[in-house]
Amino acid sequence: RASLWPSRFQIRKTKDGVLHAPRFLQAAASKIFTTGKSVVVLKHLNQFDLLRTAGNIEPSLDFDTVCNSSEFRLAPFPELFDAAFDNWVQSKHRHASVVLRKTLFDSCGLHTALNALSNIYFLEDGVTASVFTNSIFDKLDTLNSSWNDRFTLTELAQSAFGSISSISPDHLRTSTLTLSRKQRDISKCRRTVKVLAVLELQYHLSWPIQIILTPATLSSYKRIFTFLVQIRRSSHILSRQKLIDDTLNYTTGTDERALDYSL
Repeated sequence: RASLWPSRFQIRKTKDGVLHAPRFLQAAASKIFTTGKSVVVLKHLNQFDLLRTAGNIEPSLDFDTVCNSSEFRLAPFPELFDAAFDNWVQSKHRHASVVLRKTLFDSCGLHTALNALSNIYFLEDGVTASVFTNSIFDKLDTLNSSWNDRFTLTELAQSAFGSISSISPDHLRTSTLTLSRKQRDISKCRRTVKVLAVLELQYHLSWPIQIILTPATLSSYKRIFTFLVQIRRSSHILSRQKLIDDTLNYTTGTDERALDYSL
């Protein structure tokens, strides 16, 4: 059902890209199409009665209203009708959009889903994010080959992020891409942040939310997550690195030690 919005319905066009519709509908076709999809989604959500009882004020399209002789005495009928029809379509479009948006936020939990994704993929809660990432980093540092085990990672993610109220732990899973031959040596894995790109967090969303948060949108979320984890890995390595030891004091100049500290 998540395909109801993006791909279930299409506007028919000729080979030349012209709509299969009367000319007066050409300009309003996109709004009519969007309104129709909104109605279909509301029916699947059992909210169609809300659409009919929400008190939409519909402009009149009768002849007297369209051709008001006192205001538009000399205006041609096609222009008068186009303006009145656009106003009528806009009222339907706005009404269906408002009802659908209210339903998605109030009944389907869109706001909760957005908060959950922010915490998971944007690592919004720093303490929670550190619990998750530092465990992975410590395994890399100690050459523990289970650092990318998806079952262990899923348990870790559910335990760490499950403390956040907007996240349902059962909806959270972790998967890992196949490591390349060069990355299978864990001693080499810990020397680069690029290997962290194999980690993927997956959060299950209900089908109404998937209408808004499409796979393309979640792909962007995942890329941001990878970038943030790589930054955290760099910071983790630098903070654990002993900057100055006895040998460094004797072999390194003051300027180089200052650079180490600033890093």
